[in-house]
Amino acid sequence: GKPIDEAATNVKIIGIDSGADSKAFTSFLTTDNIQGGRVAADGLAAAIGEANGGKIEGDVALITALPGAGSLEQRAQGFKEQLAAKYPGLKLVADKYADGQATTGLNIATDLITANPNLKGIFASNLIMAQGVGQAIAENSLAGKVGLVGFDSDEKLIKFLNDGVISALVVQDPYRMGYDGIKTALAASKGEKVEANVDTGANLVTKANMKDPKIDALLNPKLD
Repeated sequence: GKPIDEAATNVKIIGIDSGADSKAFTSFLTTDNIQGGRVAADGLAAAIGEANGGKIEGDVALITALPGAGSLEQRAQGFKEQLAAKYPGLKLVADKYADGQATTGLNIATDLITANPNLKGIFASNLIMAQGVGQAIAENSLAGKVGLVGFDSDEKLIKFLNDGVISALVVQDPYRMGYDGIKTALAASKGEKVEANVDTGANLVTKANMKDPKIDALLNPKLD
């Protein structure tokens, strides 16, 4: 917006994570959320295949925390595009919006499970929705039967992953955003050329790879 545009007349502006209505950024570091949605679709398809003898087919659902949030809309776009392009056996039977509350995510997921006996998987596209949907899967004893891919991580989601309630998490790299953001700001201040847009990555985390050093560092960043 205007404050960024005005500031950019005097200093280099480096953006991190959340976008703003301005073209004045010297560099912008963020997750490619469309790619994040694609990664989620791949993770959900893999989980469904694993649970169904290699067959990637059945009904799936998408639950988004709020309408109109740019990053969430991009994740939904990537997810739906990847389903259409790669997984003809998976049918998106529900594309639901919540109100940002985990309990609403729980209630939506419970209703979907009841209404769709062929439901094989759900993508909950942010942390809060993954908490609520994970709770629904746990309460209905559907771990390993209905796949769940969430986005981002906290202690609760990591426990769900370890317990098999969550099949996979798409995890961003906020440490890299901050670290590389400072490096980029320093380089730009010296007049060095910097990348206009930097994708800081969307990583698929499963129970199988969660102990890998690179993945563990994303789940448990060392901040000292």
